[in-house]
Amino acid sequence: MNWLKYILFEKIFGWGVNLPRIIGSTLGLVVLFSAIYWVMFQYNPELTIFWDGAVVQASEIGIVRTLVMGLQTTFSAVLGDWAPIGSGSIKIPMTINAVLGVLMVTFMIGAYGRKMLR
Repeated sequence: MNWLKYILFEKIFGWGVNLPRIIGSTLGLVVLFSAIYWVMFQYNPELTIFWDGAVVQASEIGIVRTLVMGLQTTFSAVLGDWAPIGSGSIKIPMTINAVLGVLMVTFMIGAYGRKMLR
């Protein structure tokens, strides 16, 4: 169990004071979830996404759009311009991404505040 504390507190959150480590972990989170979205879209071409006022099939979504989706979901927590249409499977990682994104942004704000107070 000590290894989990080490990974979470030291490597990911940097004890709440290492801002570059938190930013790097947040960008890693974006890349991880972008890869998850891309894999889900590749293996479920029947998924339909409402994006930027247009209906887009999953088979039309490339890696750049999944990166945009990952960024928007991480930093907005309200899915940005993306809205899954009747596709429950994509809503699960989007919700997890949004919750973890709120957590990471909170840690970024805290670390930045601590850095400014020093």
